[in-house]
Amino acid sequence: PGIPAGITWAQPGVTDQSIYDWEEINIISGNYGRDEADIYNIELEQEILPNLHLQLGWYREDYKSDVHYYISQQTGVTLYVDTDSVLLDGSPNPNFGRPYIEVTSPDFFQHPEDNMTGRANLAYELDMTKHDDWKTWLGRHRIMGLWQHNQIKRDQLRYRPYISGGTQLWNPMPMAGNPPAPDFWSGNTTANVIERRFYVGDSTGHVTQDPGLYTNGSYAHTFRWFNPITQSWVNEPVQEETALHFVSTRSKQEIKSYAVALQDFLFQDRLVTTLGWRRDESDARVSAGLTRFPNGFTNPANLNVFQAPQVVAGETKTYGGVVRPFKGWGFVERPADDGSFLMDGLRSLSFHYNRSENLSPVGINTDFFNTLLPLPSGKGKDYGVSFSLFKEKLVARINWFEASQNMARGAVVAQPLTRTQTFDDQIFRAWAQMVTGAPNNTDPAVLALLQLPEFHAAQTPGQFFNVPVAATSTVEAEGLEFQLTYNPTRNWTIKVSAGQQETIYSAIAPEYDAWIAVRKPIWEAAQVGDSRFWTGITGANLPEGSGLGQSQTPADWFFTNVDSVMRTAKRTEGKATPSQREWRWNAITNYVFDQGRLKGFGVGGAVRWEDKAAIGYYAAPADPDGIIRELDVNRPIFDESETHFDFWVSYRFKGLPWLGEKVGTKLQLNVRDAFENGGLKPISANPDGTPSAFRIVEPRQWYLTATFDF
Repeated sequence: PGIPAGITWAQPGVTDQSIYDWEEINIISGNYGRDEADIYNIELEQEILPNLHLQLGWYREDYKSDVHYYISQQTGVTLYVDTDSVLLDGSPNPNFGRPYIEVTSPDFFQHPEDNMTGRANLAYELDMTKHDDWKTWLGRHRIMGLWQHNQIKRDQLRYRPYISGGTQLWNPMPMAGNPPAPDFWSGNTTANVIERRFYVGDSTGHVTQDPGLYTNGSYAHTFRWFNPITQSWVNEPVQEETALHFVSTRSKQEIKSYAVALQDFLFQDRLVTTLGWRRDESDARVSAGLTRFPNGFTNPANLNVFQAPQVVAGETKTYGGVVRPFKGWGFVERPADDGSFLMDGLRSLSFHYNRSENLSPVGINTDFFNTLLPLPSGKGKDYGVSFSLFKEKLVARINWFEASQNMARGAVVAQPLTRTQTFDDQIFRAWAQMVTGAPNNTDPAVLALLQLPEFHAAQTPGQFFNVPVAATSTVEAEGLEFQLTYNPTRNWTIKVSAGQQETIYSAIAPEYDAWIAVRKPIWEAAQVGDSRFWTGITGANLPEGSGLGQSQTPADWFFTNVDSVMRTAKRTEGKATPSQREWRWNAITNYVFDQGRLKGFGVGGAVRWEDKAAIGYYAAPADPDGIIRELDVNRPIFDESETHFDFWVSYRFKGLPWLGEKVGTKLQLNVRDAFENGGLKPISANPDGTPSAFRIVEPRQWYLTATFDF
């Protein structure tokens, strides 16, 4: 007792097509969504003076998204087999031996967004090259000013099914005592959630069908349960409904932007410089936590009540230049025109350099203590060289780049962060209510044991998720890009490109460290009488729905669901990200026949290659007690590199009878991944190197497209 369980092991998915033919049947086909957008755009251009131009623009996008993504939303898709030969009432089970999938808390989401932007551009060009004297060396100059106002409103609305009616039968463990909450409130308990079971096969255990489409809505069911008072089984009609979930939020953001850019073409275009400045002012707000009506349902009123705004401003600065040192000089141009290979390359030789500093106006995030996180800020630079040969038939360019971002989001996935909140809000709170005998889990005696910071203590239980907690990191990336374009003839093109990138994370999730430094000593020291919270109890000691397994201690739960994930992420500090494919290259060519019997036909092909990537880590050595608690980030498990081939053939008609010769028509037949026969590709691995999850690889695909030119 008290020793945390080992690292998580994932049961591998089904790969035997005789059991589940994943090429023919999709067991998550019940997931579906609908997106709809109304877009309006108005632009007005006006020449004020011969070299002074004004552009005004207005853009609005009214976007609606309905997402019925309930299969695998709360948990992964697992194929089970019904092994009960009889039902609870002793009658034969008609589904004995049939495979099924089970869905927990099948949520429905709505994500409407209203995005409106107003913009004004003013551009002026001063051209001194039209002079015949020394002023021509002063070149051309372009200056542009920008004003932009962007307003964004977003809703994140979650709807969860529940059994209507407020009897204790349907609400055996409300998350909050005052008032009792119906089923859909307790989305993170195992007592009150609705679980849907979809049978997808026959009694031999083979998958023979998909689950079909079953949307959230209003349904009538018959619930069979045993009444211990009358000692009889009861068939009770129940009604399933869907209602707004309390974690729903609304946000709005207003961004005002001002920018100035200057581009100079000097010394007969031998030097081109660019300077840019931009200021963004962001005012972002998120709605207050939702409350409940006396009957326990969500009160949506607070969707229109916004918390204090996050008001930030930042500047983006860019500057760069291109130097063509040999452009226009007679001692280079003349030999180049006469066919000199060296001078042809020198004539076009150019060097470029760019540098930038930026601020990203992302949405509102806080740390665990409800302190607003600063916006991510970054720096970047790139430099390189390019040249052309054979009268610009061949053009080559190579570019090196470096980029960094401070306070970046995304180094740590959200799940362990929200689970850290769940640990206090659900597991610790359930224990505190039990040992104090408090009438509800917001009682002063409960709060005294929890010792939560003032902000969290004031929150309604279950509403920690309304605090959009995030973790930050520092990200540094560097790499190179190469591109070669060659057109041997007017109707034959060849293009080759390659890239290499290495990304390194550092200072990962200091917000998590600060929170754990405060909370973990409280968890470890919490004890009332003989009941010690951290290692002295298991789920069997707590009321049903606490979130702990029957033999699982809070320390076990925290290690498995939070600590092991965070420690693995933090041990990657200072190391190249192995999940990124470091190298990639591709080549493409197309040839169009312009004479002979094949005139009008075109043929082409492409090859794409990507480097290997990590899909997991091997286990680290076991601790002295024999339990393996960590992964070895120095030993990543890699998948294989990938190579893809595409081919196409096209034909351009001179004209079609029903369209006339003024309308050009082109038909093209493409085959993508021509040599791919389909199959399964591992996307994650267990600590011993064996695959634990797969994705279905699509076999070769054929496309026929028609293009019309007016």
